[in-house]
Amino acid sequence: MRARRILTLLLVCLWMAAGAGPMGSLVAAQPATPVAGDQIYEDPDGRFSVPVPMNWTVETREGFIVLHDPEDDLKVTVIVATGSDAESGIAAAWEVVDPEFDPTPPPGSVQTLPSAQGVEETVVITYDPGTASGQVKQALGQRVGDQVYILIFEGSVQAAVRRAAQINVIASGFTITGVSQVDLSGVTPRRFEGELVTTFEAYVEDLMRRMEVPGMSVAIVQDGQIVYANGFGVTELGGEQAVTADTMMMIGSVGKSLTTMMMATAVDDGVFIWDTPVIDLYPTFAVADEELTRRITMRNMVCACTGVPRRDFEIFFNAGTLTPEMMIASLRDFEFYTGFGETFQYSNQMVAAAGFIAAAAITGNAADLEAAYEQALSERVLEPIGMTRTTLDFDVVASDADAAVPHGANLNFEYVPIPIEVETSLLPIAPAGVHWSTANDMARYLITEIQRGVSPDGNRVVSEANLQETWQPQVEVDAETSYGLGWLVGTYKGVRIIYHNGNTNGFTSDLAFLPDVGLGIVVLANAQAANPLTEGVRHRLLELVYDLPAEYDETIRFVEEQGKKNQEETRAQLADTLDKEALIPFLGTYTNSALGVVELRLEGDAAVLDIGEFQSTLRQLKESEPGAIGYLAADPPLTGLPVLLRVSESGERMLSVQSPATAETYDFVPIFGPAASPSAGTPVAATPIATPEASTPVAATPESGT
Repeated sequence: MRARRILTLLLVCLWMAAGAGPMGSLVAAQPATPVAGDQIYEDPDGRFSVPVPMNWTVETREGFIVLHDPEDDLKVTVIVATGSDAESGIAAAWEVVDPEFDPTPPPGSVQTLPSAQGVEETVVITYDPGTASGQVKQALGQRVGDQVYILIFEGSVQAAVRRAAQINVIASGFTITGVSQVDLSGVTPRRFEGELVTTFEAYVEDLMRRMEVPGMSVAIVQDGQIVYANGFGVTELGGEQAVTADTMMMIGSVGKSLTTMMMATAVDDGVFIWDTPVIDLYPTFAVADEELTRRITMRNMVCACTGVPRRDFEIFFNAGTLTPEMMIASLRDFEFYTGFGETFQYSNQMVAAAGFIAAAAITGNAADLEAAYEQALSERVLEPIGMTRTTLDFDVVASDADAAVPHGANLNFEYVPIPIEVETSLLPIAPAGVHWSTANDMARYLITEIQRGVSPDGNRVVSEANLQETWQPQVEVDAETSYGLGWLVGTYKGVRIIYHNGNTNGFTSDLAFLPDVGLGIVVLANAQAANPLTEGVRHRLLELVYDLPAEYDETIRFVEEQGKKNQEETRAQLADTLDKEALIPFLGTYTNSALGVVELRLEGDAAVLDIGEFQSTLRQLKESEPGAIGYLAADPPLTGLPVLLRVSESGERMLSVQSPATAETYDFVPIFGPAASPSAGTPVAATPIATPEASTPVAATPESGT
């Protein structure tokens, strides 16, 4: 359940996967040709190769190629230039691609990134982040010797959101001929013991300190056994209770695979098959497209491949009133960003609906979907595996003596404890990730997965065939990773890896296993958006057992440095005082048809946004759009939420909020207060309000998925 900023630094987010491999001179201009399925463009001169996503076109020009998305709203230019450094190579590329364009980087727009193996220098230049123009323009250059291999990305913000996964496929699959990679296929990992444990624990403790995370638990399984289980830090910041391997924490979207395992047991028993149409099980199910309503199967609901985007704000803002039944009904209005099966689009509502509908079919209880899911999951997954400390019951957690407290980041970029009740906002999408568990319980789950459906105690929980069906790639996330059924499926230096991470309002998780070598790890942290920590711990384990250098930490340190810069930039944007005179005309109650009712009020010298279940003070920005006033929410779980006040062309007061995950802007209109209007707002895809980025800890609005 994680928010990721994919617009203003799009290629920065993608560069890590931009690997090494084969790359060529290009031929004279030829007409673009459509690609029915993913293909690989091989450079005629043998210098590089690049994948062409489904339904994109390839246009060859004099000295370079251009990849176009189906709507022609995006283009990625691929070119090789000579340069003594990456930046000069990018400038030389622009002379060929667009001689009239001024390649002089704007102040602060050049970023030097950690390079992939065999690449001597990697630079990203952001010419336009799209915050004002609505058009993103970036260049990524990787230098090997005096040759610079360049991707130039140009396109609309909206298209970038729709097709981020396909851009990721291009960037991560762009390979340079002659640059070798480590291949661990066939290598047996070392046993995790002795000095490996000492080195591992020292790294964990150092990384926790750097990330300022209060507590964390880790369990490692190898060859059918739990070989390591330990806790670090404390259950609550400022407290003394130590985290243990039995401390309960939320696992977020890692729980999606628990749901698909439950679904696999139903397929075993003939309750339905993976390709059963959803309407056969739940006749009132519908999406906006009637034809797709008839086509969508249970498999499609959990494959992240239908084209339905994430709309987590509609869960969060309606937390006090939303029910599972209402959540499923809301799918009728969901827009499909791309063609069915065309690209990866992550939707918590789709997975949650699948889990509830499967549970109703299993138990025969369609009247209470929440109870049906808890029953089906417990009877078919948790009890057979022996996961005695895994639950969806918040009352059980609240009364447990060894449960961690969630922590969110405030606008001072500090983690602070938040009430456990904040996490109940996720209950309407329980199958997508509202589970509480422990490192030891999840280790038992890992063993069951690695043993192809057999629990640590020897119980057959699910058939090998249907369990492994959940591991099958369904849609590409990047050139080496696909989404399966509740799992990410990829490779780690040539070795198959299956994994998922998760985020809630106050917890972060990461679970991964190498099914062909019998190794797995789970990492749980009681802090929001602590993915650099949880993923870093996973990578350090893999480096140790395969006797590799600690190279991934370079990436984490880069993230830390960027986070500090982003924090400084955010602080510089915040006004010292609130302009109450400008705020007062906008005080009142507002409504949006998708997000419901919010209130903007003044409490002493503080502006407060109240969305019903949650509220936050607002910090005013020094500069905003012309004719508007911008703010950032300062308190978790709303931290970092951009809020904009303005008067429309018709003279109506407007309050807008923006999802950092999708750049979708939701406009609210007044229903109470000065100049109230009865009209209703609707979500619109709009040019994003400038959103300061933050990291370590990350101050970001909550999203319910990875």
